[in-house]
Amino acid sequence: MTNSLSRRKFMAVSAASALAAPAFIRSAMAAPVPIRFGNAGAVGSGCIETLIFSPTMQKEVLPSFGRFGKDYTFSMILTKGSPEVVTLLAAGQVDIGTLSFSSLSAVVQKDMVPGGIKVIADSYQDSHGFSNTYAAKEDSPIKSIADLRGKRVATNGFGTGPDILLRLMLQRNGLDPKTDVELLEIGFPNMGAAIRQDRIDCGCMVQPFWAVEQAKGGVKAVFTQREIIGDAALLFHGAPVSFLKAQPDAVRAFFADYYDGMKWLYDPANREKVLEIGNEVTKSPIETLRPYFLTDEDYYHAPDGCLTAAMIQKPVDAMKEVGLTSSSIDVASVLDLSYLPGKCS
Repeated sequence: MTNSLSRRKFMAVSAASALAAPAFIRSAMAAPVPIRFGNAGAVGSGCIETLIFSPTMQKEVLPSFGRFGKDYTFSMILTKGSPEVVTLLAAGQVDIGTLSFSSLSAVVQKDMVPGGIKVIADSYQDSHGFSNTYAAKEDSPIKSIADLRGKRVATNGFGTGPDILLRLMLQRNGLDPKTDVELLEIGFPNMGAAIRQDRIDCGCMVQPFWAVEQAKGGVKAVFTQREIIGDAALLFHGAPVSFLKAQPDAVRAFFADYYDGMKWLYDPANREKVLEIGNEVTKSPIETLRPYFLTDEDYYHAPDGCLTAAMIQKPVDAMKEVGLTSSSIDVASVLDLSYLPGKCS
């Protein structure tokens, strides 16, 4: 009886001591928060989180920052595109996910995520560097948008960002996307083969697949996304308001690692190791990656995660222009950059 009472007293004192401990001590005692991340369908520099949280980075780099595995743990779900990320967010199956302007518009207008959603960080800005490229065979007669009349043109999926921007480009050049071309869906990894095998006449190429096809030769660029929309934020990270309110410290720790990890990847001193990580993630040969990978010829990622509402608003408004929506959304009302490690001007 005495021993039992002593044990109960010890447990009670221990619990009280934990509650009375300073916040930073209680935080250290708590289990790390699991963060489930929804990827938008690309690997490598297209969705740079696949590099930052690659197996090698998780083992050799992220632990040195002192947050990974302590403040949070990380798992990633690879999807076919941002519409699938929205489905996962709405179902509560991921906590943070990469969205395009089109998926953001849908999730806000249809109120798909209980409690709402916020855009919390940049992923990819089409402001300089590489822009998604619509390509054809080198000997193809297609030289301009006008030459796409009656042709088969592919993006990664209907309703995705590349699909909407393609429709906008066609419409602005006098072509009806519904009647003047045949639009098809093909996954990014299979786009090059579809062009070479004449299953399509033109297709949207992203990195690293565009670099691989260029290395093979026999393909050419017809136009780029930047020619359609200009400077814009096309991919960004979003999270349910409920998760942000429940786990703000874990979210901040995650993004601190995200941008410290990005800084490490862009450090010239780590270049050879980074190329090995690129090979690990993309399965592209190192010598194919070397000329462009994480250089000015690659996708641009804001080093601090900052972006503006206007950079998203422009492509969002394009959806209304092509008739895919009857109204737009106010991007500023769903933008919250307070979880980033620095301040955005």
